[in-house]
Amino acid sequence: MTARFQEGELEFDFAGAVSVVQLDRVKPKPEGMKLVDFVIEEDDRILLVEVKDPLPARLPQGHRADVAERERAKIRTKALINHELVPKARDSYCFLHLMKRDGKPMDFIFLSGADRLGITKELLLNFRDRLASRLRKEATAEWQRQYVRYCSVLTQTEWNAHFGGYRVRRG
Repeated sequence: MTARFQEGELEFDFAGAVSVVQLDRVKPKPEGMKLVDFVIEEDDRILLVEVKDPLPARLPQGHRADVAERERAKIRTKALINHELVPKARDSYCFLHLMKRDGKPMDFIFLSGADRLGITKELLLNFRDRLASRLRKEATAEWQRQYVRYCSVLTQTEWNAHFGGYRVRRG
């Protein structure tokens, strides 16, 4: 298995994983499905990983402040959760379920470029709580089958501290 993967400017090393699939690059992609960037299978769980790094080095300096403010607004509101992250988690779970690859507990990890956006830890914790709540309940009642066991929102620095075996670095 190839252990190195690229997502934008971020380079991941998933050595030690049972398998890794860049799910959003599956061809042909099922019509209408939004899929996470990575599905990492370990011995005892599956990680659904979505990566958002909105301030790449190639972004012109004159646009950085506007992009950063838009991304901060997405984190303060429901937009990123309701329109991007939860649909990707749900559709990825459905894809894995239909492919009979959902036999282990699933954790959802959102790797955010928040450390480059000037977002406080408090805001990220609040965002994580709102995301976890939405993953459990999108309709009037909670899902009867909780497809995501845990939810984490991490910056690149936190990722490397938390997932020491799976390093990420800016390429």
